[in-house]
Amino acid sequence: MCFTTWNEGFKLEGHWEWNITSVIVFGRAKIIEDRKIAEDMVRKLAYKYYPTKEEAEEDLARFIDKAQLFAIDIEHMTGKMVKEK
Repeated sequence: MCFTTWNEGFKLEGHWEWNITSVIVFGRAKIIEDRKIAEDMVRKLAYKYYPTKEEAEEDLARFIDKAQLFAIDIEHMTGKMVKEK
């Protein structure tokens, strides 16, 4: 599989162009079978993005059984900085 992510980018003072850093990962995906590990990982993500832990826990209680997580065994990873100039 291939997974790509990048940051929000930044502009240097006095410049118009964006500078963006990205990472691409290549590897094999596998299902995380251990429900305890999967729940812990989903909880960490929820706590990061939900406004409150209480709201995260409400949705976790309702939807955790429907979650399916994958792990990537990384075979190759590369990154770069792109200047839009």
